[in-house]
Amino acid sequence: MVVPADFGFDAQKFPSYRENQLEVAQKIIVSDKPLYSVEAPTGIGKSLLAMTSHALMDRPRSVYLVSTKQLQDQIEIDFNVPTLKGRNNYPCLHFPALFDDGRGVTSEICSDYLHGDDCDFEADCPYLKQKRKALRAPMCVLNYPLFLSEANYVGGFSNLSYLIMDECDRIEDHLMSFIEVSITPYLMKRLDIGPPRYKTKLDSWVEWIKEVALRIIKEIEKVGPPNSLSPAKLKDLMRLKRTSRRLEFLSSSLNDNWVMEQEENKYRKSLGPIVFKPVKIGGFAPSNLWGHTQRSLGMSATIMGPQAMAIELGLHSWDVDSVSLDSPFPAESRWVNYIPVASVTHNTKGSAYPKLGDAIETTLKEYPKEKVLIHAVSYDLRNFLMDYLRPQYHGLMTHDKDDRAQALERFKGYNKPIVFISPSMDRGVDLPGDLCRVIMVPKIPYPNLGSPQVNRRLHAFSDGPLWYARRTARTLVQMTGRATRSLGDWSVSYIYDAQFGELVARSGHIFPSWWREAVRSGSL
Repeated sequence: MVVPADFGFDAQKFPSYRENQLEVAQKIIVSDKPLYSVEAPTGIGKSLLAMTSHALMDRPRSVYLVSTKQLQDQIEIDFNVPTLKGRNNYPCLHFPALFDDGRGVTSEICSDYLHGDDCDFEADCPYLKQKRKALRAPMCVLNYPLFLSEANYVGGFSNLSYLIMDECDRIEDHLMSFIEVSITPYLMKRLDIGPPRYKTKLDSWVEWIKEVALRIIKEIEKVGPPNSLSPAKLKDLMRLKRTSRRLEFLSSSLNDNWVMEQEENKYRKSLGPIVFKPVKIGGFAPSNLWGHTQRSLGMSATIMGPQAMAIELGLHSWDVDSVSLDSPFPAESRWVNYIPVASVTHNTKGSAYPKLGDAIETTLKEYPKEKVLIHAVSYDLRNFLMDYLRPQYHGLMTHDKDDRAQALERFKGYNKPIVFISPSMDRGVDLPGDLCRVIMVPKIPYPNLGSPQVNRRLHAFSDGPLWYARRTARTLVQMTGRATRSLGDWSVSYIYDAQFGELVARSGHIFPSWWREAVRSGSL
C-alpha cells in the first residue's frame, strides 16, 4: 500500500492517504489538458493531494498559490517547502530599526532608496535571501498578488512546469484586483483634481487620466533625490511611482469594455477611490496567468462548473479535465435548514429586516449554550441586527473593516454563548468544534448590482445570469461551511431569505450534490 511517507511526507502528520487522494493525484498527472479542476469540500485533504501530484511528476519547478499568509505558513510547516511573501513583510537593512517601531519601513522602499545603485546588503537582505531560496526549490508557496506581480513584472516565477491554485474559484477576483487601477481620494485632493466629468464616457476618462498622470509626474519631481529622503518620504515616492506606472498601463488598455466605479460610504458620508476595471477578466488571463505555466491544478470546494470557469478565465471548455468529490462528512453533521421568513431585497428591507430579526431570536433560543456566526452580507444589515436583536442567552459582537482578524480571534476565545454578526466571514475562517455550532444566513449574498462592473457583467453578456448565480452560490456554500471541519464535528446552518427558493428554482443544478443533500426545508 502506498503511503505519503513513500514520497517523503511527514509520516506522523500524514500516516496514510484518505479516500480519493492518491487516485485523483494519479489522474492529474496523466491528463494532457492545461488545467485540471478538482472540486473538493473540506475534509478531502486538498493540500496533500496537490503535493502528491507534484511528487508523482518527479517534482518539476512549481508554485503553490494560496489566498492568505496563514495558508502559506501552514503549507510551509506541513510540507517543508519555502514560502515567499511580499516585500512589505521583510525589513530593509538600510533601516532595520524602523521595521517594528510602528513606522513599518520594509524592503518595499529598496528600489526607490537605491535609485539604480547596487545594494550593500544584497547578500543578507531578508527578502532577497528568501526569494533565492524559493527560486531554487522545486516547489514554493506564494500568494496570488505576489505571484501575479512577480511573474508579470519581475519574471522570477514565470516559465513554470506546474502551477497549483488553491481556492481557484477566486482567480477571477485576484486577476481583477491585479488589473484594476485605483486613485484614492487622498491622492485626488493632493493633486487638486476632481472626478472625471462624465462617469460613463470613455473620452472623459481618457482626458482625466492624462491630467492625473501629468500632475503625478510633477509631484514626483518635487520630491527630490531618493537617497536624501526619510523613510516616510521614500514610501510616498514609491506610491507615486507605482500609480504612475499603473496609469500608463491603464492608458494602453482602456476601452469600452471597462467601467469606472466610485463607492459611497453612507456612514462616513464620504466617497471611496475611483476605480477603473474591465467588465470581463478573461482577456487578461492568458498573458497574465496561463502564459507562465505549462499545466495547472485548480482546487476549491465551490468551482460549480469547471468548463464555465475555464471560459471565464480565457480558456476553452475543452482545455480542462475535472473531478468533483463528495463530502466525507455525513449530511446530518452539517444540516442546512431553509426557513423562508421574508424575501429580502433593497425595496423590501423595511418590512423584511424585522422578520429576519424575529426569526433569528427564535432560533437562538434553541441553542442557549452555543456560539453563533451570522453572515450579515452588508454593513446595513449588520447595523440593523446589532440594534434589533435582544437575545435571551447570548451576547452580541461584531467588527469593522479594520479589526476583522482581531474580532475573529476574540470570538474564538470566548467560552460563553455569543453571537458574532459579520458582513465578511464567508472565506478564510475555520471554526471547528465548540468554536461555532450555528451559522445563520439572513440574506442571500447576491453580488452588488450597484457596481457598474457587476451590472454590466450580468446584463450585457449571454452568460451573465449563470455567472451571477455561480458567484452567489459559491459565497452561500462557503458561508455554511465555516464550522464543520472534521469527522465527528457538527454544526447547523439556517437560511431565512425566501430569495434562496428562487435561486434554486432557476439555478439549483450548479450547487454541489454534497451540499444539496444537506439542505432541509422547514418552518419556525
